[in-house]
Order: sequence, then structure tokens, then C-alpha cells
Amino acid sequence: QPVTDWLTLDGTVSAIHQGTVAAQTSGRVSRMLVDVNDEVQAGQPLLEISGKEQFAAVTGAQARLARAQAQQVEAERQLARFQALIAKGVITRAQLDNAEASDRAARAEVNAAEAALTQAREAYGYTRILAPYAGVVTKRLVELGETVAPGTPLLSGFSLDTLRVEVELPQSALTLAREPADVQVLLPDGKSVTPVKLTRFNYADSQSHAFRLRLDLPPQTAGVLPGMWLKVRLKQGERQVLQVPDRTLLRQG
Repeated sequence: QPVTDWLTLDGTVSAIHQGTVAAQTSGRVSRMLVDVNDEVQAGQPLLEISGKEQFAAVTGAQARLARAQAQQVEAERQLARFQALIAKGVITRAQLDNAEASDRAARAEVNAAEAALTQAREAYGYTRILAPYAGVVTKRLVELGETVAPGTPLLSGFSLDTLRVEVELPQSALTLAREPADVQVLLPDGKSVTPVKLTRFNYADSQSHAFRLRLDLPPQTAGVLPGMWLKVRLKQGERQVLQVPDRTLLRQG
């Protein structure tokens, strides 16, 4: 019967989605809601930054918007009065043009105030740092009470939902692993899975002269965690062998 010949290599598991969240506003860290090794859900609050200044900016933007809206209402009423008077010949065309210009300016002020309010609310939202995806916290880069500025790293983590295996492919095996079906990843429980995506880098390491091979595992692969070593088998070809049926063997001792 035909038997597949495999080349077995060692691979390292890593997370596809991993990164560090940074502050987008300035302030003092007022609450630490998670710690290293905590599992979090997407959108879960991670920490809070004091936001008194940001909240004050929101309040001020709301007041400026209310004032601009009141001025717009008054400009609209003035324009309506002038449009009624121009038909009777009581006012000049220049006065009506000034009322129309004032109405347009009032509308522009409302739009600017709404944009400023949106910006202030966005800045206030930056005081609560949320998890971009479900995963595990790996590093805490700030402490409670520290003052942070925009760009200050806060927490690092990765997602356990989508993982991949990275393998150093020898130059002699460069012709192998053309398709995901040609590769098997051996799991800790002894089972094997076929990667859903295969990516081979088109350049070699200058020291080892090996090419990097990335194998994306199926989502929610059980029993696999970042940092693990896994065996990866690459299909080399097939050969015919004579096999002895298991039922013909007699075991003693």
C-alpha cells in the first residue's frame, strides 16, 4: 500500500493577535481593573485614567453647542421676519442679504460646536481603556497612580482564539509545503490538524539560512497555548510498502 513520507520539524506556537494598548489621553491611572494572566473579553474595561479635565471639556462643549443652537434659532426667526418685510418693501435687499448671511453663519457655528462636542466626548472615552479582543493579559506596564501621556504603553496581551505555528524550514526542504494539505501539525493529545493557511517567507535568515514558515491553526484549537513546541510534518512523497495486518500479530510477555 502507498505510505506518505514525512519530514518532521519543530515549531513554536504564537498568537496571531497580540499587541500593546497605549494611552490616547493624558492623566493619572486611577483604577487597575486587570492584572497579568487575567483572561478578558472583548470590550472589557482594563484600566481607568482620571478624566476630570476631559469631562470639563465635554461640559464646555455642550454649553457652546447650546449657545450656538440658540443663536441659530434667533437667526432663523430674523430671516423669516425679513423675508416677510421684503415683500412689502419695508426693508432693503441688502438687509435681507445680511439676515441670510447671519443664518448661514449660525448654522456653521452649530456644526462646529457639534464637531467640538464629538471630539470632547471621544477624548473623555479614552479615559477608559477597553480590551480590543478577548485574550490574556501578559504584561502590565504602568502602576496605579502613575501619570501617563498619549502614547504611553499600558498593557500587553494576546488572543487565544487564533493561533499559528512558526517553523524554520531548511533550505533543502524549500520545495516542500506548497499547500496547507501537505502539512500536518501534531497536537499535544496526539491528534493532527491541517493548517487553514500557509505562509512562507521569501527570504532566508542570514545565520541559519532557513526560511520561516507560518501555519495558521483552525480557530479554537483545543490544548494549544502560545509558547508551546509542536511537531510539524511536511509531506515529502509516497512509497509502496508491504504491510502486515495487525490481526495477524501474536503478542506474548
